[in-house]
Amino acid sequence: MTDEAPAGKPRSRKLYVLWAIALTLLLALGLFSWLVVVPVWQSVSLVDDINREWIRQIGTTDDLRSRRIGGFEEEAVARWGGSAHVLPLLRRYNRLPKFLAGEKYLAVRLLGACGKQAVPALVEALEVEPYEAILALDALGSAAKPAIPTLMEIAGRPSDNAFLRANAVALLGKLKLDAAEAVPVLTKIIAEPRKMSGPVYITALEALGKMGPSARIALPQVADCLKSSDVRERLFAARALGEFGDMKAAVPLTNALMDRDERVRQAAAEALQKIKAAQEKK
Repeated sequence: MTDEAPAGKPRSRKLYVLWAIALTLLLALGLFSWLVVVPVWQSVSLVDDINREWIRQIGTTDDLRSRRIGGFEEEAVARWGGSAHVLPLLRRYNRLPKFLAGEKYLAVRLLGACGKQAVPALVEALEVEPYEAILALDALGSAAKPAIPTLMEIAGRPSDNAFLRANAVALLGKLKLDAAEAVPVLTKIIAEPRKMSGPVYITALEALGKMGPSARIALPQVADCLKSSDVRERLFAARALGEFGDMKAAVPLTNALMDRDERVRQAAAEALQKIKAAQEKK
C-alpha cells in the first residue's frame, strides 16, 4: 500500500494564490484609475467642454488664439463650478503632454479668470504658454510679483523670441522691480551683441529709464545704445540717460545733439536739461 499526498490541497493553494494576485492587480488598477486616469479625464473634459462653447460663440474654428470675447473666461469659470473647482483641473491640464492637452492657451486664459489664487499656476504656465500667461499675470497687477524670478529668466534668454522677452520685460517694469534685482538683467539685455535691433532692447531701455537714478549703474551700456543703427534704440537711450540725472551722460548726449534723426536730437536736448536741473537741486 503506497502513501500519496492528497492532490486537492496543492491545487487549492495555487488557486488561492492566483486569486490573490488577480485581486491585487485589480485593486492596483482601480487605484491607478482613481488617482491618475479619472483626474486626467476630468481636466481634459473640462477644457474640451469649454472649448466647444468657445467655438460655438465664435462661430468658427479659424485662428482661435487671436480671438477674444470680453468676459467669456469669467463666465465659463463660474458656469463650470467656480475657481475653487476648475483651478486644480486647469493646472493639471497644463502639465499634461500636448497630445492629450492641445488647448493650453485656453486653459491659461481660464486660469487668469480665477484671480489672484491662480498666480502659482500661471507662473508654471509661463513655461508652456508664456504669451497668455504674461497677459493673465499683467491683468492681476501687483499680485503677480511671485512671477518675477521666472519673468527675469525669460527676459534674460537671448535665444527666446524677442517679442516674448519684450513682454516679460514690460511686465517686470509694471511690477516695480527693485533696481538691485532688475538693473543687472536689463543691462545684460541691452549689452547683448546683435545684428539687428528688436523690441526687447527698446523695452529694456524704457524700463531702465523709469527706474531713474537707481539705475544709473547701467549708464555706460545705455550710452552705447546711442550709437545703434536703430533710431528707436537711440531715442529711448537718450530718454533713459536724462532720467538718470548723472553728469557722466553729458558727453554722449551732447554728441547725440548731432544725430541724423530730429527726434533723437530733441530727446538728447531734453535729457541734458533734466540732468542740469537734477544737478542744480543737489
